[in-house]
Amino acid sequence: MEKITKLISLSDFVDHIDKQPIYDETALFYIKIYNNFLKQPLTRGMFVPIKDNEFLIKPEITNYDQEELEASVMGVDIVNYNEAKLKILFECFKCIGNDEEEIELELFDENVWLIFTDVCTVINYDGYECILKDIEDLYQYLKNDSGYCIAINLSQAAIKQIYG
Repeated sequence: MEKITKLISLSDFVDHIDKQPIYDETALFYIKIYNNFLKQPLTRGMFVPIKDNEFLIKPEITNYDQEELEASVMGVDIVNYNEAKLKILFECFKCIGNDEEEIELELFDENVWLIFTDVCTVINYDGYECILKDIEDLYQYLKNDSGYCIAINLSQAAIKQIYG
């Protein structure tokens, strides 16, 4: 079966599944899974590596002193970073700001910013703001009036959630 690699609407997913050489019961199974995928509440960790609600930067040896290296602090940080990266669902965001109360993410080259505090607020280049609850809200926000949606790449973790 051909797997999707971009975030699409549920109706587009149904069309995609309809074109696959699978039985009706299997098709319904995948449609239900994708519907549940779209209903997941947005979290910071879907976009960038997060552990204990804290943004993790990629560990670099230059960020550690000799004592930390001898105590294997970097090794623990690498494990935590790699585990957090495995939970990322969307590959096209980068962290542009981070403090104790919020994290700011930018969709590469699209002038769209997500700000996470207790909720996810999206801001575009016009200054328009709205609150997004789940993945489906994100898709709907990124879809323009003509039906075109900014392409959001799904990570291997997302594809595994959908297809197993």
